[in-house]
Amino acid sequence: MIIIPARLQSVRFPRKLLATIHQVPMIVATARNAQKVDEVVVACDDVLLLKVCEDFAIPAILTDKTHTSGTDRCAQACQILQLDPQIPVVNLQGDEPFLEHEVIATLLKASQDTPFMHTCAKIITPQEASDPNWVKVVLGDKNHALYFSRAPDSLRSRSKGQPLFRAYWHLWFPSP
Repeated sequence: MIIIPARLQSVRFPRKLLATIHQVPMIVATARNAQKVDEVVVACDDVLLLKVCEDFAIPAILTDKTHTSGTDRCAQACQILQLDPQIPVVNLQGDEPFLEHEVIATLLKASQDTPFMHTCAKIITPQEASDPNWVKVVLGDKNHALYFSRAPDSLRSRSKGQPLFRAYWHLWFPSP
């Protein structure tokens, strides 16, 4: 199961999920790509997004507008859908229409053996770390996520202001 949390009013790019990608709204392009891998449901915060999904035959449900993260929206979607907690659920960001579906399939398969995991792409450059458009994850000694942030100053050591050398670009994560 893939759940795509969808929020209409993005701070940095309002109504981004409705932007046209390959002649369809971005949320539709993302969902269609994910449908090559598994069942998809879009968890919408607005009736406009819900209607767009319905117009393109993309399964969607309406969730609360008050969620502070896509993870919270996915959790509510799991409750609404009454999903079995043993079934892996991929939280796929709605603005990832070009993420290769093979990557999604590989991670979904891996999540069947791992109860909870985060995925990281690569060590990022200082320029990438300062970009608020990307969520970064800082890893600890055991490669466990310490925290996630868009803020560039959160990637610096609190004591000396030195760059943290284990900052990665955070893509998304599956969870039970």
